[in-house]
Amino acid sequence: MHTGSLAVFASFALLVAAEAVAQGPVGTPLNPTLLFRNPRLLQAGDTVHAFGDAGGATSLYCRSPDGGRSWPVVEQSLGAFLPTDEAYADGLLVAVGRGFGGVGVGGPAITVSNDFGVTWSPVQTVALFEALTLSSFATEEVRVHVAGSAITVVWAEPATKKVRSVHSANAGATWSGATLLYQPPSPPSPFNNSSLQLRLVRAGSTVHAFWFVDSQQPVTIRMQTSTDAGATWLPSDRLVGTPGAFGVELLAAGDADQLVVGPRNGSIARSADGGVTWSPVTGLPTPAVEHIASDGDRVVVSSRTLDSFNPTRSISTSLDGGATWQPHWIANSYPGFVSTAFVDGGDLHVLFAFPNVPTNGLLLRSEDGGLSWRIVANNVAGMAPGPQRNIYLRRVISGLPTDYVSYAYVGLGSTPAGAGTAGTGGLVPQLALQGMPALGRTPNLALTQALGNTLGVLGVSSAPPGAIPFAGGLVRLQAPVALVPFATSTLGAWIVLFAVPNDPALRGASLVAQSLLLDPAATDGLSLSSAIELWLAQ
Repeated sequence: MHTGSLAVFASFALLVAAEAVAQGPVGTPLNPTLLFRNPRLLQAGDTVHAFGDAGGATSLYCRSPDGGRSWPVVEQSLGAFLPTDEAYADGLLVAVGRGFGGVGVGGPAITVSNDFGVTWSPVQTVALFEALTLSSFATEEVRVHVAGSAITVVWAEPATKKVRSVHSANAGATWSGATLLYQPPSPPSPFNNSSLQLRLVRAGSTVHAFWFVDSQQPVTIRMQTSTDAGATWLPSDRLVGTPGAFGVELLAAGDADQLVVGPRNGSIARSADGGVTWSPVTGLPTPAVEHIASDGDRVVVSSRTLDSFNPTRSISTSLDGGATWQPHWIANSYPGFVSTAFVDGGDLHVLFAFPNVPTNGLLLRSEDGGLSWRIVANNVAGMAPGPQRNIYLRRVISGLPTDYVSYAYVGLGSTPAGAGTAGTGGLVPQLALQGMPALGRTPNLALTQALGNTLGVLGVSSAPPGAIPFAGGLVRLQAPVALVPFATSTLGAWIVLFAVPNDPALRGASLVAQSLLLDPAATDGLSLSSAIELWLAQ
């Protein structure tokens, strides 16, 4: 595999500076009618999904087929249910929530897509709630886990304080009867106003369910575990050994073995053996944990002091599941914000934002495992990180102070910009970015599935993607274009370093890249690679 360093890429920086105007976070409005509120983003390959509701019993959905660059589907109704959770795995996309059918009682409702959200199954209620809560401050919590063709729905009922689940082994075609995961020792009052704050930690065929027994002091957290995607569960639930503290929201993160769990505004505990044993997390500089995120052994915890008006905030990172902690990042300049942590195989992020209000917040990123942090955006209301791109949300007030439009845009990364053409063996050369094109970083541009030992040229343009017919396909490059010749390896691959200058003038710019190769089996003897658009920063 040939590897090249590209001094010529300095000319690309000049090209961008001369020809491209920094776009800024323009984005696509997800709720042009203002009905779609508080969207939750989910990336599934090159498709990005947004789920939310219309402020009531209607589930609304948005979809981008090209990595968040465009959103041809916005505010599509998925049916009459209040959405609460979504999951994707192995080509199966599932949305669940609180349904309203069944003798006025309702139950957990579900809709399924096996074509990345193009079509959805009719909403079905997979069980019935045993009773409705008589409190307006509590609601049923419904969560979902997907692994292969297996779907498991878990829910908690405030009126009975029971936690139950149902399972489908065939993508929702048929369902098992309800399995009781937890029953309180004594019947609760029907006027009890606390929800059980159900959370799932998903890891392939393993799923851990956590819930509050009661959200009053002292907090008690219990858990159940399935190792066969929810078909069966352990003989009995277990107590999570976390210190008692007041908690208004349950936090849980981890994988099959490494788990970190606790109440927001309280202290947290960790387990390295899938919840068999627990130990308190110590060494955090501020005691009230606001959010937890993890990816394998990497854990990010955002926390604060208990001051109401001007709390000191900290970000702590661990590389061993929470056993030890890196030096902490501490700030006291974000009063009133609530923090949310993100980690997904690459950089670490923490967002400071007000929840459920039409304002934006500050997004911080660490590129060195949490040793240092910097503000990368000051107009973000939400995000969905991913290995190829980060999708951001921002809000713009429209009309009344409580009305706002949510815009989605690619904040950093790459998106598909067009297909290539087949060459020898019917293979289509694929161009991809390996790593994030943040300012000052050097990801790779990698070409694969090309003819071996052939010549080609890489083109990079600062203009938006075009569609020029050529050699049986479409060239996505528009003038001005910088060209770099290359030769593929015996395996039909080529990799080049893409050094992004640390120049603020490039913030918000994008580039389009595509390759053209000599291939006698292709139309006119020329094969086009897939095209990608690189979003340098926002």
